[in-house]
Amino acid sequence: MDVKNLLIEAQKNEKAGKIEEAIELYTKIINEFPDTSEADLARAYRYNLVVPADKEHDELFNIPFISSDVFTEETIIKTHGMARGSTVRAKHIGKDLMAEIKNIVGGELKGYTELLAEGREEAIYRMKQDAVRLGANAITCVRFTTSTVTMGAAEILAYGTAVTIEIKNDL
Repeated sequence: MDVKNLLIEAQKNEKAGKIEEAIELYTKIINEFPDTSEADLARAYRYNLVVPADKEHDELFNIPFISSDVFTEETIIKTHGMARGSTVRAKHIGKDLMAEIKNIVGGELKGYTELLAEGREEAIYRMKQDAVRLGANAITCVRFTTSTVTMGAAEILAYGTAVTIEIKNDL
């Protein structure tokens, strides 16, 4: 089956409520056709299915975070300390070998670009969880850093200052 038909089949499964089957097909597309636009779509669709759709996730999604030290419209009431979140990500050996070949001939290492993008999202999510644990409802001074843990594996760290802000209602 070609990549377009796999994507159509995965979407049909998702609409029919066959979530596990849809996730399997999206994963197959991502692994077998990694450098296609269909794989990019499959990543987004799969992410929406596997990220917990619960109250905590919705609350964390709405926590504002900025790189500056102040909000322009809100007042910081309290500082809680540093909030941080990290993850270590690695690609499987097949993608690692493809990256080595690409490294020789030149061009973007899309597998690693994807690895870092997914890692940043996970690090942000964990930083927000840490901020809530500290009693905050926002994060200022957000920064990111990466480091190589071992060949083919990277740590992505997001950190910032957990704060409580006064939310202004413009009603």
